[in-house]
This record gives sequence, C-alpha cells and structure tokens, in this order.
Amino acid sequence: MSNKMVVSEDDSRKTHEDDQLDPSMCSAQYVTFSLSDETYGVTVESALEVVRMVKIAKPPHALDYVAGLINIRGKVAPIVDMRKRMMLGSSVYTLATPILIVVIDGWTVGMIVDRVSEVVSIPKDVIEEPSESFTQSRCISGVAKFDPRLIFLIDLDRLFTSREKQQMKNLVNTKLPEKALA
Repeated sequence: MSNKMVVSEDDSRKTHEDDQLDPSMCSAQYVTFSLSDETYGVTVESALEVVRMVKIAKPPHALDYVAGLINIRGKVAPIVDMRKRMMLGSSVYTLATPILIVVIDGWTVGMIVDRVSEVVSIPKDVIEEPSESFTQSRCISGVAKFDPRLIFLIDLDRLFTSREKQQMKNLVNTKLPEKALA
C-alpha cells in the first residue's frame, strides 16, 4: 500500500486560496552591526559585502562624517564614519575595523562600523515606529524588540539629505591614488 496522498487539482487550488499569510507574521532579513554599544540593522538587499579597513583618500571639502574615498572593484565609493553620522562621537580605526559596503540609490557607499554582527530575520510584528526622541534622526525607520535587545533599523534612503547625496556623488569624481584600493 502506498503512503502517497492524492489531491485533486480542485482540492489543491482550494487549499492555496485558503492559505492567506498574516502580514504581521512576515519577516525581513537585516544585517546587524554595532555602533557604540547599540545594535543597528540595514536590509540584506542593500548590503553588498564587508571589507577590512584600507587606506582612505581624504578629499578636500568633504562632509565631516565622510572619512574619505576608496576604490572598490573599480568603483569609487565614499566612506562614511557611521559614529559621526549618527552623532555618537568618533572612533579609532584599526586594520580590523570593518567597512560595510551598501547600495544607496544605486550607488556604492562604505559605512565604517564598530563590528558587523550577523544576519537576522525580524518578524514585522516586533518592529515599532520610532518614538519622538528619534525625530532628529530621520534615518531610523523602526525599532525592533528582538530577544533581550533593541535593534535600530536604518532606512538607507533617508540616511542623507538630497544635498548631502549630491555632495558625495561629486566626491566620487575625485581621482584616487592607487593605495586607496580595496
């Protein structure tokens, strides 16, 4: 006797129509990283890779939080010190300091972070809208109550103003020395 279940096409269609996913049960994946003693996350879709610190070319007239530029696989990328960008003070870089390479509006940007942690799936029902205390930090799209910790979710499209994006795009046209290669 066979253990296979036979399902007619009509039964199969009925089953799939009845299987509506509860939107609150869906989850999204985030690459998490540390800044100061807090955990932040960006969507997996926006993260390309993590590279170690390299020599960074510092062009004149760069924004305060732009550490400089590197050439990564043939593309010039601005490197942002995320501690400075998030107003958490500055940090000391070592050769072990990670740079999280992300895509923002179709262009490559490196983010200097303290530590890249892991990729986590966060159910949408544990993500809350940011409170009023985050109104100055327009890039925080939500706060995930995940395990015993909070994860501040960054909307990379809102990390920079349109003026700041234009200034960084202008920096990308800067000629880099060969030593600033990743």
